[in-house]
Order: sequence, then structure tokens, then C-alpha cells
Amino acid sequence: NPGAWAALVGNPTQVAAITPAETATMSIAEITALGTNIQHLSNAALGAFIAGVTFNQVGSISAAQIAVLSPAQVRFIGSTGAGGVTTTSKINWLNPGAWAQLVSDPLQVAAITAAEAANLSITAIPAIGTNIQFLSNAALGEFVTGVTFNQIGSISAVQIAVMSPAQVRFIGSTGAGGATTTSKIAGLNAGAWAQLVSDPLQVAAITAAEITTLNPGQITAMGTNIQFLSNAALGALKQAVQTILNQIAAITAAQVAVLSPAQVRFIGSTGAGGVTTTSQIAGLNSGAWAQLVSDPLQVSAITPAEVPTLINNSLATAKIIAFGTNIQYLSLSATAALTAMEKAALTVAQLAAMTPAQHTACGC
Repeated sequence: NPGAWAALVGNPTQVAAITPAETATMSIAEITALGTNIQHLSNAALGAFIAGVTFNQVGSISAAQIAVLSPAQVRFIGSTGAGGVTTTSKINWLNPGAWAQLVSDPLQVAAITAAEAANLSITAIPAIGTNIQFLSNAALGEFVTGVTFNQIGSISAVQIAVMSPAQVRFIGSTGAGGATTTSKIAGLNAGAWAQLVSDPLQVAAITAAEITTLNPGQITAMGTNIQFLSNAALGALKQAVQTILNQIAAITAAQVAVLSPAQVRFIGSTGAGGVTTTSQIAGLNSGAWAQLVSDPLQVSAITPAEVPTLINNSLATAKIIAFGTNIQYLSLSATAALTAMEKAALTVAQLAAMTPAQHTACGC
């Protein structure tokens, strides 16, 4: 009866003697009645706890009980599998109060294994709060992103704010066979992404491989901090016919305004085998292009190789006209590279602004 049970579990020696088989038969009320003496259960007894929808012993463990268990003991909660083999704990079945207690302790968070991290719900991850910074790289690597189960999408802006650039590289990075691959930061929610790219150091750490996974909206959301992207990351930006895939077209006028001429040369410049080729500035949207060519220094930096690429864009004529009288700042070699169609698009005002040397160079 309850009184006799209370007397039994009030004795640490009696609790330590409870067998796994006995643990498996305990009612929810009996587990609660163990109180903080739960800490005296053997690992085998802790392992026998059952987790499930209809009978959830693990879910009956209280916050006060979790508080007295060591990280090593927590690893055994519900961990006994078929044949008595020790498997991954069932801490993902803890009730919200017990989970909150567990993750309030940096040492407990640091002890969460990769296998345990893979089982966490999208409510359990935000509940970790800023203590997410204490998760191991292996645990961070196990987070997944997806339509039906998006652990990475549940990470909050506040949590991203306390993670180092090195830690961010591990988010969702565990691939086949446990190999570390590219992070899945593209799966972050809008708020978390905004927090990440508000930090110049985080932007500077974004890799070329990560850039290829980003959607256009995430490029735009970088704002003027796009200037902190590495040349390799800028080179990985791509243009595409489909708007939802066109990263370069997502670059805004305000973003172009903070890029140096040297940085502009890297936009979309990474070719096959990682070789640096001609930039894809022809893929800039009309507003960003207008900003670029409003700056004499940017115009003077346009290369002869970039000039003919403008004709490959549906807005080629508009792009030439957008130079305005700043066409006069094109280098002679770039002017000489103007195609017949581009020369035909030059306005009277532009022709008047061009130097005699430019007219000679382009034959126009």
C-alpha cells in the first residue's frame, strides 16, 4: 500500500536494492513517491523505466528527481533495449518540467549524446535556451531539418546568439556514416537567421558550401553585413532562371553599395572545380545594377570579360542605358569589349560623355 511503499523508498538501501524487473512494474505514483531517493536506483533499474504513450514511467519523473541524478545516471534512463542491451536513453520522454530542470544545468546539457539529440522534439530544443551553447559538436551535428520534423527550424534567435561561429558549422552537419559535412543552417527559421547574419563574425564564417544551400531571401536578409562574406562565399552565389533559386538577383542595392570593387569581382565567380572565373554581375537585379553603375569606381573596375556577359541577360539593353554618363569611367579595355548590341544601346548622352580614346576603343 502507499504507506508501506513510502516507508520502503524512504530508505536509500532499499531503493538501491530494487531490481530492473521490479522497476518495470512500478506505477506512475510509485515512481513519483521515490522522491529524490531515485538517485539510489542502480543503472540497471533506471534502464528498465518504460517510455510510451500509454504507459510513460519516464514521463513521471519529476524535476526534483532529475535534479539529483548525475549526467551518467541520466544516460541510463529507459536505456535497456532488447536482450538487456544498453541503448540510447529515453530522455526525450521526460515531462516539460523535468526536461526544463535537466537543461538548466550546463553539465547535463554537455552530456547529451548525439543519439539523444537526434530524438529531441521541436519543443525540447527551444527549451534548452541559451544552454544550447554547451551541447557537444556531435550533438549539434545530429539536428535535422525537414518539412515534417525540423529540429533546426526550432532553434531560436536567442540560442543562435550564444553560439560561436565554430559551433554553427556543426548544426545538422552529420552525414552518412557519421561523417561531418556541410551545416544545415539554411534550415534556421527567419528570426534565428536574422540573428545569425546580424553578427559580422558569423557572416564571415559562412562557407562557400553553405552559401549554395541558402535561399534568395536569406541572401537579402544579410543586409549590409554581406560585405563580411569571404571571397569564396561570394563566389559561390548563383544566378538562376527561377526566382526562388536566384541568389544573385536577391542582392539589393543597399548591399551592392557596401561591396568593394574587388568583392564585386567575386560575385558568382566560382566555376567548375572551384576555379575563379568571371563574375556574374549581369545577374544583378535592376536596382542593384543601378547602384553599382552609379559609382565611378565600380564602373572603372568592370572587366573586359564581364562586359560581354551583359548581353546574356534579358535586361542587357537596360543595363547599358543604366550606366548613364558614367559610361565614361569604363576602362579602354572594357569599352573595347562592348558587343555590337551593347554599342547599339548607347544613348546620345552616353556617346557624348565618352572620351575620344573610348570612341576609338569601341569603334562607336
